[in-house]
Amino acid sequence: MAYITEYLQLLSSVQKRLKESGDKAYVAALSHAEVLATKEELEKYGIAIKSEFVLSTQQSMHLCNYHRLKYDSGASYVDVKGLWDSFDWNVHTYDVKPLNGYEKVLDLGNNLPKELYHKYDAVVDNGVYEHIFNIGLAIVNSILMLKNNGYITFYGPLNQPNHGFWNASPTVFVDIFRHYGFENLFFQGVRMNLDPEGHLSSASYFPLQDTIAGQVLEGECNYIVVAKASADHIDRCAKLKELDKLYPVQSKYLSILS
Repeated sequence: MAYITEYLQLLSSVQKRLKESGDKAYVAALSHAEVLATKEELEKYGIAIKSEFVLSTQQSMHLCNYHRLKYDSGASYVDVKGLWDSFDWNVHTYDVKPLNGYEKVLDLGNNLPKELYHKYDAVVDNGVYEHIFNIGLAIVNSILMLKNNGYITFYGPLNQPNHGFWNASPTVFVDIFRHYGFENLFFQGVRMNLDPEGHLSSASYFPLQDTIAGQVLEGECNYIVVAKASADHIDRCAKLKELDKLYPVQSKYLSILS
């Protein structure tokens, strides 16, 4: 559960959009995440991290070893709380257990508590959904947490067996966004590139086939998706719930089943 540089750039763009409203944004982060970009790299994208959020040498070495990064003793690695502080977000972090002592307990694979309905300006995925067995309900629950015009982000695997329970097909996002009336703002695959020593060295974007089958993926590939809810999102959710249609039909079967 970590943020690569490319994902952080997109979160920064969401932050700028939310800032335009003038109000402090309330954001749900789905689990604690580690930041796979240094303080120096983040500053290139206008993300200034205070020195109090810089990790110790031991913490930095552990982060790099766990996430296959080549440790740079001259770089400053940062805690995710520094990212939220820089964004000036009011963040509630959710997980099934408070593993870091500050998370609020929530199981997205079960029914969403009523008090979390339409509470947040944004829901940020930290690579969580693939680890939840009831993944369809988890995605719908996240959508139900959004306010009108709220933002949702997704980051997870396309072709990594046993990383979690699931790998996603791009049609998942196309169909769920169509069903709930979202605007798809960013929809790309990202290939993780390794150096000869097996360290993550860079990442490169590639286009995803939205609903067409047959795309063959080589290497370690993930998806990065950002979408915006409609101005009538809350009413739309209520109507779909009333009709017992919280889940979409796959695009290629729409004409058959309509």
